[in-house]
Amino acid sequence: MKVIDSLDGFNKAIDSKPLIGILFSSNSCSTCKALSFKLKDRDDFFEVYIDNLPQIVSVTNIYSAPTIAIYFKKKQINVFSGVFSLNDVLDYIERVQNYVYT
Repeated sequence: MKVIDSLDGFNKAIDSKPLIGILFSSNSCSTCKALSFKLKDRDDFFEVYIDNLPQIVSVTNIYSAPTIAIYFKKKQINVFSGVFSLNDVLDYIERVQNYVYT
């Protein structure tokens, strides 16, 4: 998982693959750190620290952490925020992949 460090990086991330996930984290969020650790080896996920990038917050309207937004062809198709299961997120991505790519 790569960390996005600019608005340009965000735009490149959502343009990099047809289906991606973005973890919106906060520097003080322990749950965010755990999610980041679990997703660290995935190349279809990116991480944004909302404390450091208010311009991305204003573009996405995502103000809380942890939040995972799923993007398909540059469009946000689902958001998991607050209390959610990472397995539910990964299952959702798999369902979208199976629907779109079969």
